Amino acid sequence: MSPAALAAVVAVLGGLQDWTGVEFGPAQFDVTLRHALDKWLDVPEPGGDKERRAWRRAAELALWSQEPTVELLPEAYLAHLAAVPAREGGPASGGGPERWRPVQPAEPLVCQGKPVAGLRLVVAEVSGRAPKVLDAAWLAWWGTGTFAKRELRCVLDWIERRLPADDQRATKLALAWVNAASGWLKAIDRNSDVVAQRFWERVSDSDQVADDGEPGLAVEPCTAPTPTDPPAHWCVADVRAQSAAWQGDVRVYDRLLQVGDLATADQPRKAVLAALVGLPGSKVRVQLRRGRGGKPRTLALLRDRAVMHDVEAELLAPGIVHVRLHDFVRGTAGRLDAAIKAALQPRKGKPKALAGVVLDLRGNGGGVLDEAIALADQFLPAGVTVRTRWRGRSDEKLSHDDATDRMAPLVVLADRRCGSACEVLAGALQDRGRAVVLGARTFGKASMQEVKRPNLMAGYYVKVTIGRYLTPSGRDIDGEGLLPDVALPADPTTGFALAETHALHARAACVARSGVGRQTWNADPAPRRRHDAWLAMARDWLACAALVAPQQ
Repeated sequence: MSPAALAAVVAVLGGLQDWTGVEFGPAQFDVTLRHALDKWLDVPEPGGDKERRAWRRAAELALWSQEPTVELLPEAYLAHLAAVPAREGGPASGGGPERWRPVQPAEPLVCQGKPVAGLRLVVAEVSGRAPKVLDAAWLAWWGTGTFAKRELRCVLDWIERRLPADDQRATKLALAWVNAASGWLKAIDRNSDVVAQRFWERVSDSDQVADDGEPGLAVEPCTAPTPTDPPAHWCVADVRAQSAAWQGDVRVYDRLLQVGDLATADQPRKAVLAALVGLPGSKVRVQLRRGRGGKPRTLALLRDRAVMHDVEAELLAPGIVHVRLHDFVRGTAGRLDAAIKAALQPRKGKPKALAGVVLDLRGNGGGVLDEAIALADQFLPAGVTVRTRWRGRSDEKLSHDDATDRMAPLVVLADRRCGSACEVLAGALQDRGRAVVLGARTFGKASMQEVKRPNLMAGYYVKVTIGRYLTPSGRDIDGEGLLPDVALPADPTTGFALAETHALHARAACVARSGVGRQTWNADPAPRRRHDAWLAMARDWLACAALVAPQQ
């Protein structure tokens, strides 16, 4: 299997339940580091500043995983805290405010029977730090001391001695080592991590199933809260299709008066959500009133687990399909093909002809790179899809001419949460002039990660950066993101602010003149789903594509 076939974007450790029973200690820590050093695209200099910071970060994350929080601090920083116990941080302190309350007296870090000079372990409640002051204190300490593998082991030994002898002791100690490995990896490369096997295999599924049951409605304040005026009433923000709330004809803007025995007025969001959530299969009683008045009504709604598919498609207008891509997992490209065909197939008669596609990538953090490339191939003629750089070599991924290619007008919706493989797809379609990208600047992650178990016995995966990519035209978007062809406003009634010299000005003028976004925005005072301004504008853009000659 090629390196690209394993590239994915997930940087989460997994929860306590995912790590229970997984063996992870000093040996697994060493195996993880060796695996990463063998695979990384950019290897840190042995003993250099980056590696030195990695050992410090490994100790910090292991200590921060404890309850209460434990800090490893240079004595110079403790002196700073003693001189200024609580202050509003400013430019000199690197931000703040600093808020410390030691729970126990500071104690030295002991290694092989001797204290490490100039360092102290502090059990404290922390709500703020002065990072510049702290970094300066560490830099000064490194001039006289060494903190590396031996000292990290002493930190973990100290943690082990403090753990209570209960049935979770082994898992908590393993998690301390996991956090140490995670901290070391992230200090070298921010996109590298350690991932529990159970967690990784769960999130790699095409269907993501929620843990708890809920009736299918989202809530938000009926009026925008302010710092001095918290939300007094809660309204329905959205309704999940085919959920109990959907079947009960709950509408957006309905006022939520009561959930079970909880009167929602003046309640915090956390309390309202806690009342809605429960065991799958149980029922919750809710009382609602239409947003524009009317009598209250009470519904008994069945809680179920929400399921999010990697690909969802629906017909927006005759021949125009809205495709929502939540992530890229194994088989996503094939499921997109099937989803578009299903959306075009009426209950009776022949399938509709494809007139346009809105490819919705909002919130898509990436995933398996090969799936993004295969998906791009469905919309592109022959040519370069992405340029990649691995350790010691470069490569190009190509799209191919195929009779099944979909060459109907295409619009891409992207936002700040679109990253990595998502940006590969959007960048290919944009660079090749195949689609107009609407929305906002994307995240800007031009690196690819391999996620593999370091050996067959490991109950975890190691995620390391093994390559970087450029768009077909050679653009490096790392840290910059993709700029949309047209930045969209939040309100479709405001139109597009494009200069007359802009290449897409005529298309934008058509949307402003003929688009239905304004009408649909105001037409229904009690819609079934939340109004999606950007989707309305994307639909208008496709409608105008047939009326205005391409200008790119």
